[in-house]
Amino acid sequence: MLMYDVIYSGARQRITAIARTLDDEQLGRAVAACPEWTVRALIAHLCGVAHDAATGRLDGAPGTEWTERHVGERLDRPVEENLAEWAGFSEKLERGLRSKKAQLQLVHDITQHEADLRSALGLERLPEAAWRPMLEHIGGAVGHYHEQPWALVVRADGSEWRIGDGEPAATVEAEPFELWRGFFGRRSPEQMRAWAWDRTPDAEHLDAILVFPARSDALVEN
Repeated sequence: MLMYDVIYSGARQRITAIARTLDDEQLGRAVAACPEWTVRALIAHLCGVAHDAATGRLDGAPGTEWTERHVGERLDRPVEENLAEWAGFSEKLERGLRSKKAQLQLVHDITQHEADLRSALGLERLPEAAWRPMLEHIGGAVGHYHEQPWALVVRADGSEWRIGDGEPAATVEAEPFELWRGFFGRRSPEQMRAWAWDRTPDAEHLDAILVFPARSDALVEN
């Protein structure tokens, strides 16, 4: 049985350890994967999500106004204060992730944002043990986000998912980390078209993969 609470806890601890090493210049760096945010704002978001999930303050989630509200509330606070608040909710959140009604959006959010943070700071990739289970989960779940009368077959390193019903309209194979980032809009259409397709993909084929909209420009990571 996958232990999503362990994945969440590990990501929080790694992000916390990284955050405590950062100076003002690093905290002020733009996060290319989240172009409206700095590193400081990204940390504020992670704390805000934890607070809101633990306290049930989810009106408007996961919309823009909800996100802007909890980031704005924490952006001018010391980073250490945000980290302490986040830690205070960790036990409750991790307990929830062990339940049958686990909100795995929390785990997708933290692992994607750990990758975003590492990319912004030029650090090595997060451990495969953190992102690979999330790829396997989203690969099986992404079909619920779209409706189309045909299927897209998606493959990565021995795993295969079928997105949609009906006859396959296209088949694509991608490097697993690239696919995981692509599912969540961290790759541009041109980057996605460069994957191994059995035919030239249409825009609707790319859209079938996306949980969040694709970037307009390429994001190249370690």
